[in-house]
This record gives sequence, C-alpha cells and structure tokens, in this order.
Amino acid sequence: MSQIIISCSKSGLKPEKNTECLQLQDLKTGSLLASFKNNSSDSRCITLVGSEFIAIPQSDSSTLHIWSWKKSQPHIKCTMPEKAGSIISSIDGQYCVMGGISGTIYVWQVATGHLLKSWEGHYKKVTCLSFTEDDSFLVSGGEDATIHVWNISSILHSFDSSVVKPYSTWSDHSLSITSLYCGFGGMNGRIVSTSKDRTCKIWDIPSKTLLATLVFPTGIECCCMDNAERFLFAGGIDGKIYGVHLFASYSITDAALKESPQTLYTGHTQPITSLGVSWDGMTLVSGSLDGSIKLWDTLSCQVLKTFTNHKGPITSLLLAWKPSDLLQSDKKITAPIQTFKKFSPTEVLLPINFGNHAPSSFQHLSFSWDSNERNSGDLRLIKKARIIQVNF
Repeated sequence: MSQIIISCSKSGLKPEKNTECLQLQDLKTGSLLASFKNNSSDSRCITLVGSEFIAIPQSDSSTLHIWSWKKSQPHIKCTMPEKAGSIISSIDGQYCVMGGISGTIYVWQVATGHLLKSWEGHYKKVTCLSFTEDDSFLVSGGEDATIHVWNISSILHSFDSSVVKPYSTWSDHSLSITSLYCGFGGMNGRIVSTSKDRTCKIWDIPSKTLLATLVFPTGIECCCMDNAERFLFAGGIDGKIYGVHLFASYSITDAALKESPQTLYTGHTQPITSLGVSWDGMTLVSGSLDGSIKLWDTLSCQVLKTFTNHKGPITSLLLAWKPSDLLQSDKKITAPIQTFKKFSPTEVLLPINFGNHAPSSFQHLSFSWDSNERNSGDLRLIKKARIIQVNF
C-alpha cells in the first residue's frame, strides 16, 4: 500500500468551467491518479471524513462539497451556517467540525448529518482546527491569537451552548494562529502551534504548559513533524521551509527567545501553505501559493520532484493511504453519511397532565426535530425524546 498526495488549489478570478482543483498524486512515482472537479478552497479547508470521503468548504460561498473516492463529481453538496475558516474530521470519522469566520465552532454527526453543537469559540475567525489522536480533545486557533483545547465528551453532553468552556486556553502568541499539529499520545500528547508572530510553540496537554518556543526569521504558515516527533518542519511566509531538530538542547532551553538553528529547504517563490511528511520520514511534501508542489529529501534538503499540475495557488494538501476503490464507480458507498443540516434541533416542552394527583415535582417530555422542518406538522419528524425533572 502506497501513500498519495491530496492537493487543493484556488481558482482564479475567472475560473474555467469544471476546473480540476482537487487532485490525487502518487507520492513515490508522482503520477496523477485522479482529478475531482468543481472545487475552490481556502487554506486549511480540507479533511478526510472516515476512509471514504473528502470534505472541502468552498472559498466563494458557504457551501461544503463532499467527494467519495469512487467518482469525480461531489457526492454531497450542502449549505453551511456561514463561510468556513477551517474544517476537520475526527479520526474515527464520526464527527465533522467546522470553524466559521465569525468565530463560531460547529459539530456535525456524519452518519445523520445532525448539527449536534455550536458555540462561540473565538472572538474572530477560526483559522485552524485539529483533533488529538484519540479524538478526546479538539484544538482550535483563531485570528484572536488564542488557542483553545476543548473536551469533546463534555461538549457533546452539555445541553446549554452558553456554558461551553475550554479544557485549557493558551494566549502566548501575539498574532493570528496559522496552524495546529497534534502529535501522538492522544490526551497525553503534545500540540504544536504556529503564528504570524514568527514563533512556533510546543504545548503539553496534561500539564497545560508551554514546553518550548522556537523563533524564526519570518512568519510561519504551517508545520508538521515526522512520526518519531524528532524533527519539526515549518513553512514560512518567505517561501522557505525550516527544519528543527527537537532533541537538540536549544529547542528545550530557549528561554531567551533567540532564533533557533534551522535546516533550510529553499525552492518555492511564495508563501508555504501546507506541509506533510511520509510515513518513513524520508520525504517532505510542500505546497505553495506559487502553484507548485515539491517533494524533498529530508536529509539532503534537495528537491526530488516538482508538480505544477494545478492552475492556481496551492491552498491545502495532506497525505493519505491510497484507496483500493479509487474512481471505481461500480462499487457501492458503504460508509454512512448524510447532508449536513444547517440548523440544530429545536426542543419543545410538553407538560404531562397528572389530574388531581400532581406530585411535588412534575415532568416534561422534550421532543426535538430539525428546525427547518418544524412547520410541516408531521410528528414523524420527531427524532428523540427525553425527560426533564422539575422540582418545587
């Protein structure tokens, strides 16, 4: 089984009809495996949903396109509550999370399409999202220079959106957060954040503390690490990629915030938007606003291949294992997925009549249905019911 590069680009001011702005390429050979039409995405707006789907919010509208590996046209098109700033799916593919330009965070259940939760996570646009490896925490960063770590279990079991509180909040960056990377270890792992303030910070989730700060000559747009978490790669606004050895003493004891020694990967002419590392740590993949994708040898810092198939700037890319059913339209889609609802369920309290024998406390039945369907009067739209206990 081989790895593939999934890359997105943004159409120009006058895009051609059916421009192929989503492409799949083989990591080893560089051959173009598939092209998906009708897509134009912004930075950090791509995610794998489970093992069968790719979800990408469109840059020119508040529309979400979801593709299946099996066909080149979008499998689902749905209207979102607002334009997306970032999107991510849980590792197990059960939930999809979107951060809006208003700072609101939305959580959908993939199998039903229900909007389970929405809350004001940031004061400004949500620029990046990431799940920990075990899906226990959601990490969000925004233009307000703040990073929040959210406990997914407590959020989904909370009925009041106004009381959603983060597990931890970090505000050490001075400018907008540009990317987040969650390492191995799940809730006991580490988080790497980058910012336009020229710094890259490493955080420890259990202790909620800052472990190290790396300073670069320019603002950083993206980052990634190898699977051993020994090397960190940071993509700069100046078009250069900076490699840092995390086990060197300067990365742990750099309290004076001096610029850390780095290995340079030079070749792009415009800002780096996305980075990825192969499973063996030998190949680095980069995408840039100059419209090219480059493969680098991580040891020699030399360019191995350059792809220029896209007609616009590269906005996002990620690495994945090559699916066995790529563009095999005769095979059925097995994973459950529904159109994402634009509104969350609405609840109505129905009192229970106890007659003359009312107890000291009474109960209400709470029914909920999709709010965009609530005027139909069809009781079959009721999705769930629960008991609310009211004491006097």
